[in-house]
Amino acid sequence: MSNFIRHLAHFTHGMAFMFFIIMAIRIFPFGKKNRIMHILFWVMIFWAFIVLKDLGYLLDGVWSNPYVSSIHLSFDLWCVPAIIVLLFEVISPQWTTLRKVVLVFLPSVLLTILFVLTAHEVFYTILVVYSNVVGLLALGIVLIASSRYDKFIKINFSYSDNMTLEWIRFLIVALYFALVAWTLINSWSTWLGDVFFYIFQIAIWSGFYYYARKHHVISTPNLTELLSFKNDREKPTDEDCNSTEENEKFVVDLQRIMEEEKIYLNPQLNISTLASAIGTNRTYLSSYLNHQLNTNFYDYINQFRVKEACELLTSQHNRTLEDISDLCGFNSISTFRRSFIKNMNETPVEYKNKYRNPV
Repeated sequence: MSNFIRHLAHFTHGMAFMFFIIMAIRIFPFGKKNRIMHILFWVMIFWAFIVLKDLGYLLDGVWSNPYVSSIHLSFDLWCVPAIIVLLFEVISPQWTTLRKVVLVFLPSVLLTILFVLTAHEVFYTILVVYSNVVGLLALGIVLIASSRYDKFIKINFSYSDNMTLEWIRFLIVALYFALVAWTLINSWSTWLGDVFFYIFQIAIWSGFYYYARKHHVISTPNLTELLSFKNDREKPTDEDCNSTEENEKFVVDLQRIMEEEKIYLNPQLNISTLASAIGTNRTYLSSYLNHQLNTNFYDYINQFRVKEACELLTSQHNRTLEDISDLCGFNSISTFRRSFIKNMNETPVEYKNKYRNPV
């Protein structure tokens, strides 16, 4: 049984190497136009090197020599700064610079060099602890910043398909779990642990590639601004505040544009476009929605789209849900369903059937 597990570990090892090489080849054409895919390409190349390096464990004496084994394992921990660079670029487009990459990698590289030159196990131990602590810190930063990134989307856009970062929160938790698993596996050195680790890595990076390909990059606040972004209830400055007469005109104009001109039917509508149509600024409009209507721009616009959908569902029975979704300004059928259920407490099909076959 032990020989079978060992051979299986070698098989998954080779499978993982081929996976990262194929991923790098597949990603390469997209890297010229997409910074996230460009960085992901180099991460895949680095990961392939890490897996290839582990072929050294097939040689006699590597596992049995703690110094040589620890050198091999030290390079594995360079994956932590590589992942940090990639995730920070996803959350804050244009974050990555050569200076930041050097600063992120520098502690891991220096600790590895010190360990190689001195052979003192303490430097390897510090590297392991440092990588886990930094990984935990990055986990917190990514969870907070990505959540506020999503809030920024709903303040400024009436659509969110392939823009929000729920997927990155799931993946950062999975990646940190992989780091902890790596630490435990290398403490126990089991072949079965290697099998699960390689399979887990393939699954994680397959998911990352799938969502990164679909992700729509937009201009957002930088990472520091996202971390300090408290909530969506923006308060207008003195310059933004209008007189009572102007406020009344603002409300009338907003109602006219929404109910008569139906600007919400524009699937690419954002808060700046609506503010410009009314003759105000986005800060004042956002503040009005937040404080007076107790909603955000995303939910406000989609309320009107759902209302429009209700009229079409009851008057045009032959239209498909996809047709109605498009006619009402939704970017996708999934967003249409979510918004409809949120506003009506039932699915579009249930609503349609209720009025087609009244009790």
